[in-house]
Amino acid sequence: MTHEYFGYDLPARGGEPFVDALLDLAARSGMDAYGDVAFGYLYAVEHLLARCPSARLMCLQRDRAETVDSLWRWSGPRHHWTEHDGLEWQCDPWDHCFPKFGLADKRAAVERYWDSYYAAARAWEQARPDAVRVFPMDALNSESGQRAILDFAGYAPQDMRLHVGLRLNPLEKARHLTA
Repeated sequence: MTHEYFGYDLPARGGEPFVDALLDLAARSGMDAYGDVAFGYLYAVEHLLARCPSARLMCLQRDRAETVDSLWRWSGPRHHWTEHDGLEWQCDPWDHCFPKFGLADKRAAVERYWDSYYAAARAWEQARPDAVRVFPMDALNSESGQRAILDFAGYAPQDMRLHVGLRLNPLEKARHLTA
């Protein structure tokens, strides 16, 4: 069960009803824990923590240059980070998922997005260290990093299942980056 269950992606503004629907569905599922991966949750942290004070939100911080290059390639003829009318840039259903920076230069806008995204994540981490933590992406590639993530999530050491070296979505196989 993920945000994709409902057939939409979390918007950069006004995502609270989507978070409510996901939390309601998770509560009805009877699961002990619920996890999802979506950058859009950052824009609804306050609401999510108000609804679910015991939530643990983990943010993985990717390298800035790699992220900017990846988003640049992924977005192709689209510019999700500025308001546009579809004449210069192709309109896309993902446009509402990203904040707008009013920059015509797409690379500069993506760089601003990375900066603002992780600044917001770090601000939440400082404000709510009990609930929000930013981990470097490399934490996924080491036993100590995986243990730190799972410990923050509340798993006891005996319940942790580590998978160092597992990579299900290697960059070279990403559908959106291949011709």
